[in-house]
Amino acid sequence: MPGMSPALVFFVMALVVLASLWLERRVSAFRKLGAAATAILMALALSNTGVIPGASPVYDFLMGQGVIAGIVLVLLGVNLSSLSRAGRPMLVAFALGAAGSALGALAMASLLGGSVGADTWKLSGQFASTYIGGGMNFAAVGQELGTRSDLFSAGIAADVIVTAIWLVACLVIPELMPRTTTAVADDDTARDEDSPAALLQSSGGAMTIFDFGGLAVVVFDRCGRRRC
Repeated sequence: MPGMSPALVFFVMALVVLASLWLERRVSAFRKLGAAATAILMALALSNTGVIPGASPVYDFLMGQGVIAGIVLVLLGVNLSSLSRAGRPMLVAFALGAAGSALGALAMASLLGGSVGADTWKLSGQFASTYIGGGMNFAAVGQELGTRSDLFSAGIAADVIVTAIWLVACLVIPELMPRTTTAVADDDTARDEDSPAALLQSSGGAMTIFDFGGLAVVVFDRCGRRRC
């Protein structure tokens, strides 16, 4: 809908986020897919069906200061002590995964650079960053590198599609493989506050007024420096 006001676009986007979070909590399939991927798929569907416009100042804001605000929100909720308690095996696993993502991005950039064009290196960096640290990194790196909007959108679509296929494969393949042992998780172990799963789930905390104040300072300082 080309004539849609920015306020209405913001309203629809907020509904998409709210619906994605609700689906992640209530529906098992969406819980496995994740709220972020669900929101992207819903927004893509709304854009391609004409419910929301394909271009809007709202998207420019979300790709600019919205990204900065999101990164600050994530960082404000990180509990670094949980990382130290998680132990060396988890850090080593992350380092190996990050190195593999970076090497894979370099290899594919060299292989497909002729088809993508001169901005292949930018998209390669975005893909490496998103598989190392999540979708927020994809947007942040793309913003800093100045990736073309059409290439940026195509990269998001490709990322969502491949991720969805990968998630389905991870869910289906283990069910097709023969099970040689039956592992029963001990309830006390499952509730262990020092287990890696518990530490990861407790790495975020509730937002406070102080956190929102810090968020406003960082975002508006960055905005002022860029004169936006």
